[in-house]
Amino acid sequence: MPMKKAWIGVLAVVLGLAMALPAAAIDWSAKGFIVNVGALYKNVGSSALQSWTDWTGGYVRTRGRLFITARASENLYGVFGFEIDASRWGRTGKDPNAPGGDAGAWGADQTAVEVKHMYVDFKIPGIDVPVWMRLGVQPFAVRPVVFLSRDGSGVLIRSKVEGVTLQGFFGMIKDEQTNGNDFEDKDSAEIYGVYGDVKIPNTDLKAGAYVVWADVRGGALNLTHYDNGSYWWIGGFTQGKVGPVKAEFDVFYNGGTIDAESGTTAKDKDIDAWVVRGVLTYPYDKFNLGVGGYYATGDDESTNDLENAQYPGSTEGYPSKDLLVIYGNWMGATYALGPTFIGPRAEECGIWYARGFVFYQALDWLNLGFQVAYIGDTVEDGDNWGTDASDDDDIGWEFDVGAKVKVYKNLTWTTAFGYLVAGDALDQAGGDPEDPWLVVSSLAYTF
Repeated sequence: MPMKKAWIGVLAVVLGLAMALPAAAIDWSAKGFIVNVGALYKNVGSSALQSWTDWTGGYVRTRGRLFITARASENLYGVFGFEIDASRWGRTGKDPNAPGGDAGAWGADQTAVEVKHMYVDFKIPGIDVPVWMRLGVQPFAVRPVVFLSRDGSGVLIRSKVEGVTLQGFFGMIKDEQTNGNDFEDKDSAEIYGVYGDVKIPNTDLKAGAYVVWADVRGGALNLTHYDNGSYWWIGGFTQGKVGPVKAEFDVFYNGGTIDAESGTTAKDKDIDAWVVRGVLTYPYDKFNLGVGGYYATGDDESTNDLENAQYPGSTEGYPSKDLLVIYGNWMGATYALGPTFIGPRAEECGIWYARGFVFYQALDWLNLGFQVAYIGDTVEDGDNWGTDASDDDDIGWEFDVGAKVKVYKNLTWTTAFGYLVAGDALDQAGGDPEDPWLVVSSLAYTF
């Protein structure tokens, strides 16, 4: 009997070690943020100018993100990413534009956890050069400041050798069954892309290019009387330093066709659009002085074609850090949570702007910023946001001031104010809007 108990004890220890060793072999880590944002604004929002000419609003929001990495080795790891939103403190009803964003309801205890990432990333064995593959729900990013930044399901293959980066990806934008039949491919959309960049010898510059294309069918197109679309984009960029000056330049062209549904009076649409953006920043003592510009073609409303760029898969990667009132994230003041811009995201084409800015590191813990920008309209025979049936080019002058305070190493308080002196291109059929303005304050804890 004692021998039997001893063997049982040894077996228990062995089983316990067998269960514990795999867990001990995984290196767990986490990162994320919690940010609280308060905003007060006038005539800013996705539809305010189209409905009112004197409308003021405000709210407080909270957002949290948590990314957990389980690393088995230097060649294998997996990631879970979660987002929790209180898109508006006190909100009790579901918002179709922000599903799962009810964490701020009074009483809390809401179902508000969203899965952003869930993927495995590993180095492919048996290949002389390092090649990595990522599968699952993951971030897709190609020059996100102007082009693509979106989370979704797919696969990414990438490699980096001696300053050269190459990658290719596939993403499933939509895949719906038709009458419960997986074999009827009538309501789906996929995206494909290749990307590469290289460090330019004997310089501090990097240059790159990309080609992305997407096929869209059936209800995935979301356009009445149109059932298929074929989109493609080709772009290039350079970034780095030329002497003391930091430089960044992006350009891309968008082409393709949208097919009219047979049996309707709709006509096929051709896509012919392009976007360019550049920024130069000169550091001097405690100052960063800079200029920047942006141009995006706008639709010619007298034709059936599309001259405003179509972004892949409802991308979030617009130049949202350049301005405050129009785009809503200058100085990182809103963390993509504030009132975003005057028009919906698709309307971020059809404008151009030139801006000058200065940032001053007044103290180790205090950074001050000032910016002025002129914004114009590039839509032909119409206005991007105006509805007064005229073709105006003057959106207006925007003035921004802000301050960023480092409270602790991981706690930052940002406050910014923006004012837009409205031009004729914002005039509405019901009257001239009063000048839009926005004040936003955020407290962000990062870890």
